[in-house]
Amino acid sequence: PLAPPWTVATLSGMLNRKQTKLLEAEKNFRAVLEMRTAETEERGFDFSRDYVVRNLLGLTLFDLARQIRLPAERPEDEAAGKKYDVRKTERDGWLASAEAELKKTLEVDSENVTAHYLLSQVYGELGQQDRATHHQELWDVYRKDDTARGRVEDKSKQKYPEAAKASE
Repeated sequence: PLAPPWTVATLSGMLNRKQTKLLEAEKNFRAVLEMRTAETEERGFDFSRDYVVRNLLGLTLFDLARQIRLPAERPEDEAAGKKYDVRKTERDGWLASAEAELKKTLEVDSENVTAHYLLSQVYGELGQQDRATHHQELWDVYRKDDTARGRVEDKSKQKYPEAAKASE
């Protein structure tokens, strides 16, 4: 049987991201999030709440913004200044779109570590350091403790030597 269209669109978006075809990836991810078919209705699927795909879309939009390189200061030359303004407006538009998508993730899952991390990056790029710091702090609160698993394993191996032997 053919793969469902939402699976094809998601995987296509992921492949397009890997191949740096970011505009195509954006379209793929939006197609998933907006997908309404008889089958999705019948099966009760609502992909608009899929925070994994939404985070991928947010990351893609962030990457599109980062592709637009700007000098640290606006050039004084009028022609170069106009070009700078156009590029900055485009870049800020991508960043605003990324922000909007990531906020939608937080509406579904307020503790989503990926969304908080990406929002800290988006706000950093926009020069909104207070907001960037806020989301960085939330990311730090919600992210998993990398050392916790090791501590738990060590304690359980001490308490249950048979299990420790079996795990080896």
